Amino acid sequence: MIRSAPRFGTTVGRAQLSEPASFRSAFDRAVVIFHHTEQVFCELGEVWGLIWTLANLAHLDHLRGDDECADRLFRESVTLAHGTHLSGVDRRSGLGGLR
Repeated sequence: MIRSAPRFGTTVGRAQLSEPASFRSAFDRAVVIFHHTEQVFCELGEVWGLIWTLANLAHLDHLRGDDECADRLFRESVTLAHGTHLSGVDRRSGLGGLR
């Protein structure tokens, strides 16, 4: 099964992802996209979007073996979440409307 991702101009299939070079390429694209997303959420002041993006970046760092960076990003994400919860900031994005 091959899926097209027109937004990024790539085609990814199961056979391609099983190859180390293709996996690294897709993984590297994900990291770039999450870093871009982090910048956008920062510029918009969208705290919960930033929290989830940092957590996703931390997970990617963990998967590539950089546990020190993953730990730093997870802690930053949790700290922001805790501070946002205590300050009463609207948490609609990222949490499915939970309050």
